[in-house]
Amino acid sequence: MTGEEDIMIMTISGVLIRMQVEGISTTGRNTQGVRLIRLQQEEKVATIAKVDPETELDEVEQTIEDTEN
Repeated sequence: MTGEEDIMIMTISGVLIRMQVEGISTTGRNTQGVRLIRLQQEEKVATIAKVDPETELDEVEQTIEDTEN
């Protein structure tokens, strides 16, 4: 990773967020880590994908499908 990429996080219920890697802090509160997504009580992360910043959403969806299979 160069820090110029984006990452996408998708939950089991279909919530999808995309963020720039360079915008993610490397340390968090009391060095316990950094929260990237706030999950509801029964929610779980289904997949995470690295994405080039220029990539369109339909290409990302195909990448996610490929990693799930």
